[in-house]
Amino acid sequence: MAPDAILVAIDPYPPGRSGINYQKVIAAREVAAVQNGTVVWLRQTGAEAARTRCVLAAPFDFVFVDGDHTYEGIRGDWEAWSPLIERDGIIALHDALQVEGKVDAGSIRYSNEVVVRDPRFEIVDEVFTLRVLRRRASEIAGAS
Repeated sequence: MAPDAILVAIDPYPPGRSGINYQKVIAAREVAAVQNGTVVWLRQTGAEAARTRCVLAAPFDFVFVDGDHTYEGIRGDWEAWSPLIERDGIIALHDALQVEGKVDAGSIRYSNEVVVRDPRFEIVDEVFTLRVLRRRASEIAGAS
């Protein structure tokens, strides 16, 4: 991370059986090892976080979405975050591609039906279940 970069880490981190969310503990330990930049932790869903003041303050050059894999869940994330990606910025969507042996999540259907048809973005890579898109440098007429 660049020295002046800001990493916004978003997850509701629901408590586990013991009342502790070990994913949060692991994430905090890993992020603490990063020497550059500033980390902002938001214990919310992606769609909720996209409406907070610190998120709305600036466009993002990279967003990784690994949220609620239901159709409605990814719809909420896409509608909230896609407008916040700067031109030439990247958004990567986890579980956006069907792979053999994996259950067809709603996020896959939404990605195929809506995301790939969004004229503001172009696909730059697809790896396993990950779809990576770049916001076009120039908006296409009629795109929101």
